[in-house]
Amino acid sequence: MKVILYIISLFVATTAFCQNKNYSTQFNVTLGAGLPETLHGGIRINRKQWHFDASGGTTLGGLFTVNGNAAYHFGSKNNVETNELKPWYTSLGVSYMQRESSTIYSQDTYLNGRIGRDFRMNDWFKLSFSVGLGVIVYHYKYDKDPGGWDFDIWVPVIPSGQFSLQFMIFDLDNSND
Repeated sequence: MKVILYIISLFVATTAFCQNKNYSTQFNVTLGAGLPETLHGGIRINRKQWHFDASGGTTLGGLFTVNGNAAYHFGSKNNVETNELKPWYTSLGVSYMQRESSTIYSQDTYLNGRIGRDFRMNDWFKLSFSVGLGVIVYHYKYDKDPGGWDFDIWVPVIPSGQFSLQFMIFDLDNSND
């Protein structure tokens, strides 16, 4: 439930950034792989020098994730004419992971800090890479078979990273001409 509230707050924050009419707002579909995001797909909203992500993922083996992310872009000079984001970014995100098998049910919530880079291929397609650290802020595990072998390794800090493909759906250009 906390993850859903976090994702909703990202959309509320997005509308707050949409007050200035000198920038465009881009809506993208994302497909990617990451840790702890797993194989995931979702949406990304670019506004000014910020981006906001919401996605869901799975490993197709009893694991499900819900992810949210907010990032600030920095780096080379911004191209004002095309309202393009700066290429480097730093982000803060949260991932909720639920795993269920015949013997174990677990839930984990991770807080991720990353630094990343967007690579613009053309006007509608980008690649994105990021690396950082994730911290487990909530861990719950229920062992359905207490007599069985259990190799659950719980580490509070994990490496975190992501690779994603971004396809622009549409661009709301709010420039004052």
